[in-house]
Amino acid sequence: MIALVQAGLALMLAYPAHAQDDPAMSNKTASAFAQLGQAFSTSAETTATPPTPERLRLVHQYLVQYKAEAAMKAVGQAAYSQTLEQFKTKAAALPARQQAQALTAFSTAFESAEAARIRITLDGMATYFASRLSEDDLKTVIAWNDSDIGHRMREQPLTVTQEERQQAGQFTLDHPAMIRLVQVSVGYSKQVLANAPSAKAAFQADFQSRLCQNFSAIQLRMSTCPATATHARRRPA
Repeated sequence: MIALVQAGLALMLAYPAHAQDDPAMSNKTASAFAQLGQAFSTSAETTATPPTPERLRLVHQYLVQYKAEAAMKAVGQAAYSQTLEQFKTKAAALPARQQAQALTAFSTAFESAEAARIRITLDGMATYFASRLSEDDLKTVIAWNDSDIGHRMREQPLTVTQEERQQAGQFTLDHPAMIRLVQVSVGYSKQVLANAPSAKAAFQADFQSRLCQNFSAIQLRMSTCPATATHARRRPA
């Protein structure tokens, strides 16, 4: 999500960032900063309306453009690698065969919990954006992202010339939908930060439940899982 906000801000700032090279553009520069300030000052005031199926579809198309799911998977993979190393230390006392079973149980539990987290997050993000942006807003943003400049600003920013950045800034000034996108992105980011502790706790609880189920299936006991009569005598991981 941070990448989406950064992209929106970069687009809005593209024009004023280079406007000093042309003194005749000073008024437009001031206008760009004024609109940017307005976007931030009213970011929490965006009115939400029930999202329609079409707006939800358009938001999902927008999220595909920014590879939101891939970014979430990358974050999850980093967390998986870190927690896997910690789990390997705990499982080191088990016999080799049980270690392999325990690691498989861990991996499948994490993967399924992470897939559920990503699905819930994407659905929540889509609902948030679709309830605050109109169809026209979303079509404008998607069309910009599909343009050559919009694509390269996301994928190959070093290939974007100064003139093209000025064009991007002018496009932002000419299309209020781009400013509304930044407003909504900032509002969503604030919500994510506020809900981060509860979201983390929900993921950990889901992962722990799946892991305990996997351990129960192979009759291994984990110290943080409820013991059952069928595997209470097995060594804990």
